[in-house]
Amino acid sequence: MTLSLNPATLICMPFFETAMPQPPTIVSEARVNHYLQAFYQANGQPFVPEDSHVREWLAGENQVSFTTMAEALVTQIVTRTDLSDLDMVILAHWTPDAELGQAVTNYVLHRLALEDTFAFAFSDTGLVSPVMALDCIDRYLPSQKGKALLLVMDQNSLMFHSPVVDQHPISNAASGMVVERNSAGRQIHVRIHEGTEPGAENTVLQQVSEQYGLMAESTTVICAPEIAARLSPQRHIRCTRPDLLCAAPFWEMQQAIAAGGPFAQHFVLLSQHQEKFYVLIVTSGRTL
Repeated sequence: MTLSLNPATLICMPFFETAMPQPPTIVSEARVNHYLQAFYQANGQPFVPEDSHVREWLAGENQVSFTTMAEALVTQIVTRTDLSDLDMVILAHWTPDAELGQAVTNYVLHRLALEDTFAFAFSDTGLVSPVMALDCIDRYLPSQKGKALLLVMDQNSLMFHSPVVDQHPISNAASGMVVERNSAGRQIHVRIHEGTEPGAENTVLQQVSEQYGLMAESTTVICAPEIAARLSPQRHIRCTRPDLLCAAPFWEMQQAIAAGGPFAQHFVLLSQHQEKFYVLIVTSGRTL
């Protein structure tokens, strides 16, 4: 069984400040700080008042909710393919939604009038959440004619301190795509490798290149700049933009596909989380 991506359904979008519903008057700064403290405790983390950005979050500046992003993505994708027969709707993100209490995948189910569709979200595996989401799709999508909608998004309005957001500018950005079982389009493969030894990223690339018959002259490797710095100079590499977080690799792949050329035949999206490398191989079809 294989997964396929129709490049025409791959949408990447930036989002700018939009009007957000103001929190109810009962949502005071003290009440949200109390929630935040409980949130930290539930995750086994100490909470200090300096970690709170609740006042700024309540002000609602530059906020874009995930439902706003989902609506924009679905509106474009539905013009390119039929979404009435989805088996799965999966959301992948790292940052939390700017609007608390919203079930984004349920919103999509309602928006598309889907009644028997499985919906789920991945949010606790950092930048590799989209890869984990695709691994989930590959495991559970029906073996015949299955179809899934993957939405990937992050936003920059957090109610708590985050080193990633505080030290680097983060953009409100999202991407969406439709993947299908045994269909035309680019084939997708997910692989997870241990990566504790020095030079592990080059070993992983060599292994997946041999397994899928990928030639350096027709393959683009997409990864974070810190990973790219450790790769062989013989590789054709596109570095991801740190401000785009989870959506970053798909932005680079979309741009490379649009530009065309020999290096746009196959892609290896390489990311690292803790002591593992997460690899998304996207091929144009037969490679050997």
